[in-house]
Amino acid sequence: MPVRGTDDSFLTKLRGSQGIFGRARPSSPPWRGPWLAALVLLSLAVPAPLAAQTLTEALSAAYLYSPALRSARRGLDIVNEKRPQALSAWAPTVTLNGVGGYANTNIPTQAYRENNIGATGNFTLPITRGGGEYAGLRQAEHLIRAQRALLLASEQVVLGQAAQAYMDVVLAQAVVGYRADNLAALRRVLMLIQRQMAVGDRTAVDAALAESRVANAEAQLAQARGQLEVSLATYRQAIGRAPVKLVMPQPLAILPPNLDEAVRAAEAGNPEVVAASYQLLAAQSDVEVQTAQLLPSLSIEATQFNSSQRIRGYRYQPSGNVSGTTIELVVTVPLYQGGSEYAAVRIAKKTALQRADDLAVARVNAVAAATTAWRQREAAEATRRGFAGAVNANEKLNALNQRLTEAGQSTILEVLTALQDLVDAQVNRANAERDRIVAGFSVLISLGGLTARSLALPVPYYDPVGDYRQTRWRFWGLSVGP
Repeated sequence: MPVRGTDDSFLTKLRGSQGIFGRARPSSPPWRGPWLAALVLLSLAVPAPLAAQTLTEALSAAYLYSPALRSARRGLDIVNEKRPQALSAWAPTVTLNGVGGYANTNIPTQAYRENNIGATGNFTLPITRGGGEYAGLRQAEHLIRAQRALLLASEQVVLGQAAQAYMDVVLAQAVVGYRADNLAALRRVLMLIQRQMAVGDRTAVDAALAESRVANAEAQLAQARGQLEVSLATYRQAIGRAPVKLVMPQPLAILPPNLDEAVRAAEAGNPEVVAASYQLLAAQSDVEVQTAQLLPSLSIEATQFNSSQRIRGYRYQPSGNVSGTTIELVVTVPLYQGGSEYAAVRIAKKTALQRADDLAVARVNAVAAATTAWRQREAAEATRRGFAGAVNANEKLNALNQRLTEAGQSTILEVLTALQDLVDAQVNRANAERDRIVAGFSVLISLGGLTARSLALPVPYYDPVGDYRQTRWRFWGLSVGP
């Protein structure tokens, strides 16, 4: 089996149910039982005003209305048809041929006319086609399960993009607020300096320095508002509607306890790895399918014919009806078909080797993604703590400077520098908070766990197997679902 086995308790939970990929692969997020219960309690949003839009609501909207996700679901339904196609190797073929004609014949001693009407029914029941029909069915099932994994990957992309767009808007709104507060504080300082200049406590240099900082703050606020507009446009693209009032969510409450667990879960449960595993199995089955073209095939063929002849002017050929039935056991032994059959086997074998390499690449990428996201999350958390301390220190310093400035006991450069340090720390803390939450979602994506079900989104869930149950034994019919 391409997916590695292990007795680790974390991965045992990951394989706790058969899932949508079948018994050979895990399709569920890498946590069940207490893990899933904790994951449901993601604390996606802090208590918010009534009009606020939570991250849960944004993710639900993306899940319901994303055209990319609808297209991926259609793709699964298309691949589901490969099973009835494979089953057709066992199904009989029935044909009906009809013929009708008129002939006017002249021979040296006689001229006659012939009317002929007939029908022939053919029934062919394949018994075996070199065993390729069994491999073909296995190949179809493997391709279907690979497509289910790709659908899960598409769902993760949609929800991941929605979460990132949400956090970008939250960050941009926070930065605009910090820049606006900083501009207001600088303007108050400038007004204070102007009043103190009137009594001779400040100089024109102090006023010019404050005016320069005010102009710089106005430019930074304009830049922040422009970035907010860009983030709002991206949000509308990802979610499908404009945001109302977003709130800073809490980070994911539960993730794997350490990096080693995350790496093992990603190596087994990442949807790209699962899809590559099934694509390898499908390629190996295709080798058997193509090899079967070199082997004998066996079938039963039955023919029923009935014809009516009416001949005028030719006494040696009587008119009347002719009918009969034939039943034959047909053995076909392919000897040589131009060499294309051998090339097809070689192509299938080379494709299987390529799929094995693709699986190795998918595993490496999954491990790299999990490791990178985990380290980014750790770095963002450390950065957030550092800047949170800087914000607290700068808030205390600015409160002290305000009193000293009003008393004329601090320099304007000290006051302006403290205000700049405060807004820089606030912006950096907001960026770190955003990066911490986005990195947590990236970890979840690398594990194959960012789905509407694992997040317990309040939406009707799409069937993860598509229309497989309706099409798996469907041998006739042209209608398709909505």
